[in-house]
Amino acid sequence: MHETSETCPYYVRDFLNHTFYVFNLTTEERCEPKITRYSADLGNDTENTPYMNIHNWTGTSNLKKELRYYNSREKCAIFAYKESGPTQYELHIWSVKFLIWNGSKVFHGCFSVYQAYISQLSHLRYECIHGCS
Repeated sequence: MHETSETCPYYVRDFLNHTFYVFNLTTEERCEPKITRYSADLGNDTENTPYMNIHNWTGTSNLKKELRYYNSREKCAIFAYKESGPTQYELHIWSVKFLIWNGSKVFHGCFSVYQAYISQLSHLRYECIHGCS
């Protein structure tokens, strides 16, 4: 598996209730932030798996992302989706900062589960960097 670094996209919640979610996705291109606003319907599929169906996702009309893991104590979750090719996994963290507590990441549980999911992948794995160089 080849590892490379890139600036990670991140989501900021604007509105959320039991059936609807509005958020901004921030990405960076050449150190310039690009913010895109999305909305999603929330629900459970026939197997009772929670999902969000994002409207007007880049390159598709809608994109369904399924919740694979949620940790209320660490305020984090893992979502899975298929755009093209293999399943992709996203780690979402709702904490203000990535805190270190007693020498351990606050979201250590979610990160461990995320690492287990992506260890099954054979394609590129990305590591986040912060800021521009």
